[in-house]
Amino acid sequence: MQKSIIFSLIAILFFASCENDDDKKTLVNYEISAADSHVEWWGYLREGNNHGTFSLNNDEIKTENGKVTGGAFSIPISSVNVINLEGDLKEQLEHHLLSADFFNVALHPNVTFNIKLVTPFTEAEKEGIIAGANYTVTGDLQLLGTTKEISFPAKITVKNDNLDAEALIRINRLHWGMTYASDPNEGMYILPDVDLQLKLSAKKK
Repeated sequence: MQKSIIFSLIAILFFASCENDDDKKTLVNYEISAADSHVEWWGYLREGNNHGTFSLNNDEIKTENGKVTGGAFSIPISSVNVINLEGDLKEQLEHHLLSADFFNVALHPNVTFNIKLVTPFTEAEKEGIIAGANYTVTGDLQLLGTTKEISFPAKITVKNDNLDAEALIRINRLHWGMTYASDPNEGMYILPDVDLQLKLSAKKK
């Protein structure tokens, strides 16, 4: 009888131990590599567009059991680079983008996106979505001191010590108060929509 009780207790402890092992969460943080990450942007005029890049800061992405659960990425506005123009025109546009007409870098040096939710992406492929999208990312985008929630499909890969993410994101700059040259009745007209292509690479901390 005693042996039976002892064996039963051992079995209970064994299975409880197995359940606890299964329930353990593997939490891993990844640091964004600024050298291997950037945001490409397109701003649209009445005719034509301007095209350039921003760098990313060394922010942190959080994962649980290999899935992204939180973190943030931020863009240092001073890193703006116009790539479709050269010489004086390039320099003039870069300075104008830094001014109070656009990003107002003196007051708002960074644009920040804080991840709130990452869920499996199940919609059909369509224009404006990064190829191979496997997740929908939802979070708060802070620009010019205004914070608004946005969502976008993304391709996220977590493998060994590396985390890579790509996404196509379209925002309406007017929603964050960037209203310069937004009147279509004026000679100088810049469309509200801005397209962003995020390429993010991070390393396990």
